[in-house]
Amino acid sequence: MSADGVEAGAWVLGPGESRILEDHLSARERKRVKAVELRGHKLWVKRYGVELFHPGRLLHWFFSPIIYPRFLKSSRMLTRRGMVERELRKLTAFRRAGLLTPEVVYDAANGLVVTDLTESAKERLQRFSREGDIAGHEDLLVALSRELGRVHAAGLCHGRPLTRDALCHEGRLGFVDFEEEPEEVMPLAAAQARDAWLQLLETMALAKRPETPELCFAAYRAEAPKSALEGLRPILRFFGAFLPLARGSQKVFRLVTGGYVPRDLIRFERTIEFLRGKMGRP
Repeated sequence: MSADGVEAGAWVLGPGESRILEDHLSARERKRVKAVELRGHKLWVKRYGVELFHPGRLLHWFFSPIIYPRFLKSSRMLTRRGMVERELRKLTAFRRAGLLTPEVVYDAANGLVVTDLTESAKERLQRFSREGDIAGHEDLLVALSRELGRVHAAGLCHGRPLTRDALCHEGRLGFVDFEEEPEEVMPLAAAQARDAWLQLLETMALAKRPETPELCFAAYRAEAPKSALEGLRPILRFFGAFLPLARGSQKVFRLVTGGYVPRDLIRFERTIEFLRGKMGRP
């Protein structure tokens, strides 16, 4: 941790090791996340406040207090240390609930160092695709939905449960990168429903078989609390109002480009139609 020799789970760092990690955290470079090695183990150094801030994110945060509906609100903007504390807080909550997360080896004012857990779900899905393992690919998507349901059943929320923020390790799934905390600015059920919405949008883009979204939603629903499922209704009602516009935009794109339609528009339409089929018109 921040003082030499303080225990961090199974790790007790000596003075020299603490200085090595501190040097990586204080390095004058724009790289936000990088891998380092210590005691023959791969670790990840994550630093806050080094990347260029996106204007859109700043505007989202600025107007968030007056944004309605609540599920569109931004997480609170924090100092670098505040962001570290947010991540530590959520990592601890997930671990106490028996969920898989990396172990924190060291934390400082501007970042933290965590253990490496094999590969991200995104990397594994890409590997399955390269190898032509369609069954493995789809099974992993279903398992990720089930795991998110377990997270929500434990009274927790990730904030951005995309495949790049999910981990595969020794037959288990887990999560990392707890940079969002929507449950601070909206009811937990709304934050969990937003998690489910974001994951479903990505599932629609990644699924290779038409039945996979159905299996994913069934797996999530079998684990998730009823409040999170009910929280999907206002999300569906809000975004469903934009469905005619999305369909009209697709027609315009086809007309202008000779057939091309942005995949995000197709994914948006499919997700709305899918949820309406599962939950009815809210």
